[in-house]
Amino acid sequence: MRVILLTHGGADLVIERLAELRGVEVVAVFIETVITPKRGLIEKARRSIKYDGVSGTIRKLFGRSDAAADTRTTNDLTRQAANRAGIPIVEVDNFHSDSCLEKMSAAAADLGVVYGTNIIKESVFSIPKFGSINLHQGLAPYYRGGPPVFWELFNDEKEVGLTVHFVASAVDTGEIV
Repeated sequence: MRVILLTHGGADLVIERLAELRGVEVVAVFIETVITPKRGLIEKARRSIKYDGVSGTIRKLFGRSDAAADTRTTNDLTRQAANRAGIPIVEVDNFHSDSCLEKMSAAAADLGVVYGTNIIKESVFSIPKFGSINLHQGLAPYYRGGPPVFWELFNDEKEVGLTVHFVASAVDTGEIV
């Protein structure tokens, strides 16, 4: 089975596990390198407080001075894992761009694996012959979108987990595998 992986980075362990599977050929790792739009300081602060709380925002301000370095590091780990496994890396600015869609189509994949991306449209996840599956870091259908683990812990859930499901048009609603 020919597989493509779509990620923003941090997928080194996913790559290693996929490369170990018999009958699976990972034909390309697509890394979307431009993740967030440019936002003003007030919008960044508002979003940070919404997702991290006031204390988390303060810790972010004083705890790490270069958030872009985190993305570079996770992308580096992803690249290294792909290189070790001999898997081609395709870096794109946007999964939805015409050039990316052409490259994905040219890969002639049977299955897409989505790990750690923003929302992708049907024009992307439907390219592989059998569609795409998402490795969702939360228990769907109870926790959709992100950041699910935060909400699972915040709600004092007894279990947290990972859900593997087919990608559908609505966020994290596809059939669970």
